[in-house]
Parts: sequence; C-alpha cells; structure tokens
Amino acid sequence: MNSCCFESATISVSSNATIKNNVAAHTPEYVHVSEVKEKKRRTFISKETRDFLETAFKLKRSPNSRERKIIAEKCGLTPLQVRVWFTNKRMRSK
Repeated sequence: MNSCCFESATISVSSNATIKNNVAAHTPEYVHVSEVKEKKRRTFISKETRDFLETAFKLKRSPNSRERKIIAEKCGLTPLQVRVWFTNKRMRSK
C-alpha cells in the first residue's frame, strides 16, 4: 500500500511578496482587444454546392487531399471546408 504525506509549509511575509512579484512579472495584466479572436461565422452552402458535395460523397466517402482540392475548386469552397463537410457527413450517416 502506497501512502503519501504532505508537510505543511510556512511562508514568511517577505517570501510571499517575492512569490507574488514573480507571478505578476510573468502574468499579463490584460489582454489587448486585437489579440482576442472573433468567432467565425457559419459558412452558408448553396443548394447546388450541397448537391455537388452529396454526389461526390456517393462516389467516395473519404476523398484524399488532392481530391478535396479539386472538389473545393469546383464548388467554390476551401479544401478545409470540404474536409469538414465530408467529416460531418460521415458522422451524420452513421
């Protein structure tokens, strides 16, 4: 049987102040507004694009990166958006 014991530590006022100063020196007091990322807006996919993606999905459920790039060029999306669409579609079709 393993056991642990913790010793109590007493911190003097001067060492407590030193700890606070060290933490404060390495912690930003505020985050500038420009550093906060805005939430991305949801991408609207037209019916024609959805139909094209559905057809591509019927042909191949998991296109490789080259195929995703071709699909993206044909339907006006980014390859990342195509990848996410295919991933979501596979999850929905389970």
